[in-house]
Amino acid sequence: MEVLSDKIMQENPNSEVDINVLVSLYNQRLSQLSNQNVLLEAKLQTLKQDFEEQNNALLQQLAELQGNEEAAEIVTPVRNNLAAKRNG
Repeated sequence: MEVLSDKIMQENPNSEVDINVLVSLYNQRLSQLSNQNVLLEAKLQTLKQDFEEQNNALLQQLAELQGNEEAAEIVTPVRNNLAAKRNG
């Protein structure tokens, strides 16, 4: 932190900065950005889950529409693969 405060003092030598205030503000900003990052990750996971559920539903509909046992055999491994990716 001394390097940061020294740099600030060099850029504007006529003003003084309380290092405790500087550290406090830095920690607040870092915390805000970290919280935003976690929120965005949660949104991304939600979108991925929604996509997988919709994809599974469409695959199931395709298998039913085709009325083909072969298509049903394709759907099950794909669904299992997507579930494994989501859990792992």
